[in-house]
Amino acid sequence: MGQCIVCGDMRSEPLYANSLLRCNGCRFITANCHLSDGELRRLYSHNYFHGEEYLDYLSEKNSLQENFRRRLAGIPIRPGDRVLEIGCAYGFFGELVKRLHHGAVHYKGIDIATGAVAHGRSELGLDLIDGDYLRTDFPEPFTHIFLWDVVEHLQRPDLVLKKAASELAPGGRLYLTTGDVGALLPRIQGRRWRMIHPPTHLHYFSAQTMSVMLREQGLEVKRISHPTIYRSWKQIYYSLFLLGKDSPSAFHRWVFDRIPEGRYIGINTRDIMLVEAHRP
Repeated sequence: MGQCIVCGDMRSEPLYANSLLRCNGCRFITANCHLSDGELRRLYSHNYFHGEEYLDYLSEKNSLQENFRRRLAGIPIRPGDRVLEIGCAYGFFGELVKRLHHGAVHYKGIDIATGAVAHGRSELGLDLIDGDYLRTDFPEPFTHIFLWDVVEHLQRPDLVLKKAASELAPGGRLYLTTGDVGALLPRIQGRRWRMIHPPTHLHYFSAQTMSVMLREQGLEVKRISHPTIYRSWKQIYYSLFLLGKDSPSAFHRWVFDRIPEGRYIGINTRDIMLVEAHRP
C-alpha cells in the first residue's frame, strides 16, 4: 500500500490472498495493484461498457437516468449554475440535467473513456472532454461537482477530490456515490461482495474513511445516505450469474434469454452510499 491515502499510515495487512490491502491505522482498503495511464484507458474501452462490466451500457440508459432523476430531486441546481461531472461516461446524467433545466445550466463532463465521450458529444450534443481530470484546467469555478460511481475506479481519489474541492465556488457542493465496505452486507460476504473486483475497483471506502478523506480536502460532509439503486432485470441477472463465468450454465443462459428488455427495478442492499459535501 505504501502510505495510506486517507490517514497517511505506512502499515497495512493483506486481505483475500493479497489481492487487497487494509490500512492498520484507519482500516481503509485498497487493491494491491497499480495501473499505468495506458492500462487504465484500455480497461475502459468499448468492451468495458459492452460485455465486461456492463451487459450493454446503452441499454441501461433508462435505469441509470432513473437513479439520476431521483438524486437530482434533492439537489438545488438553479439556472446559470456551473456543473462538472467527473467520470461522465456516455453523458446520460448531463443529458438529464440539461433537459430538466431547459438548457439553462452550464454542464461539462470529463472521462478517459474515449468511445463513451464521443457518443455523448455526437449523439447528445454535450460539452464533454476526453481526458484526465488531474491534467485538465478549468478557468471558472463550479457550483456543483458530481462523481457517480467513480472514486472506486481512480488511481488517486485523494488527488481528484483535492482538485475538485479547489475548483468548487465558495458554498459549492460535491456529490458522489460509491460502495460502502463498512455496511452490513460486505461485512457478511467478505471477498464475495459484488463490489470487490480489481483492477476496475481499486478502492473500498467506508462512510468513516470517506468522511475523513473529504475533510482532509477542506470539505464539510453534510449527508451520507444509502439510496435505492435501479438496474435493469437483465443487467442484474447478468451480473449475478453470467459475468466473469468461463462456462455459465445452460440453465442461466436460458433464463437470461427470456428476461424482457427495458424492465428495471429498484433494490436497496444498503451498501452503496451517496455522499454530499460542501466547500465552506
